[in-house]
Amino acid sequence: MQAGDFSATLQNLFEKGVRYGSVIDLGCADGHFVLNHLACLSGAVPLNVDANRIYEASLKAIKEALGGHYRICAVTDHEGEIEITESVHPYWSSVRPAGDIYWSRVNDLTKSKVKVPATRLDTLVEELSLKPPFLLKLDVQGAILEQNKKILNRLAFGQSKVGRNDPCPCGSGQKFKHCCGSY
Repeated sequence: MQAGDFSATLQNLFEKGVRYGSVIDLGCADGHFVLNHLACLSGAVPLNVDANRIYEASLKAIKEALGGHYRICAVTDHEGEIEITESVHPYWSSVRPAGDIYWSRVNDLTKSKVKVPATRLDTLVEELSLKPPFLLKLDVQGAILEQNKKILNRLAFGQSKVGRNDPCPCGSGQKFKHCCGSY
C-alpha cells in the first residue's frame, strides 16, 4: 500500500463515519503523520512514540499545539531499556541488529550503540488513559515489507523454468539471475 492509498483509505473511512479515540504512531519520527491527517483524525488523542531523541522538539511542539502525548522510548514486550544502534546520520538510528538488511540500505554507516527506555504498548495506554477505538500506525521503514516481498517472490518464482537472462517474472525489471533466480 502506498502512502497516498493509506491517506485515501483514512479519508474514506472518515467519510463513512469511522472515528478514533486515540491515534498511536510508533516510530513516528517528527510526528508528521498526525499533522498530515488532522482532517480525518479529528477528536482523536495523538500519542507519538519514537526512540530517537532527535525528534523530541518536534513532538513537544505538536503536543503543545494539539494536545495529546509523546514519548521518547521504544515499544517492545518488556519494561526497561533496549539498545539501539545510532547511525552517522541520526535519522537512520534503529533497533535493527548488525547484519540486518536495513543497515545495508544505509551503507552500514553506524556510529555507536545507546540504551533507550523501553515500555509496552498496553502500559502506555493505561498510563495515559488512552481511549479506544485505536488507530495504530507502525513505521518499520519498509524494511520488513521489502524483505518479505523478496522472500515470497523467490518462493513463487525461484524454481520456475525461466532462463537465467530472461526478465524476472516477479516484474522487478531485473534479469532472473539477479533477482528471484538468485535464491
